[in-house]
Amino acid sequence: MHPDARQGEIIASAWRLGARIGAILEIETGSYDLTAEEDVLLAADPRHDGTRLEALLRRVVDQADRLEQEFLPGLDQPLGAFRGELEQEIVDGR
Repeated sequence: MHPDARQGEIIASAWRLGARIGAILEIETGSYDLTAEEDVLLAADPRHDGTRLEALLRRVVDQADRLEQEFLPGLDQPLGAFRGELEQEIVDGR
């Protein structure tokens, strides 16, 4: 997304979905990668952490998918299409 492109609509959708959106500036393109984000509090007893993490992942993926369908209809790509970029982000520490 470019910085001014549909910003109000994105904010309204985030409110409607109960999503927290992050924006990562891509200096090369002058655009932003948008992310759906959320936190989870893990317990002192790790027996329930897996269940909490699974619920967190389901919520975030659902929110991200809904936003993607609304703002980028028909442009969904398999995860493999982003593998190289994601691996580079790990190397770069982003």
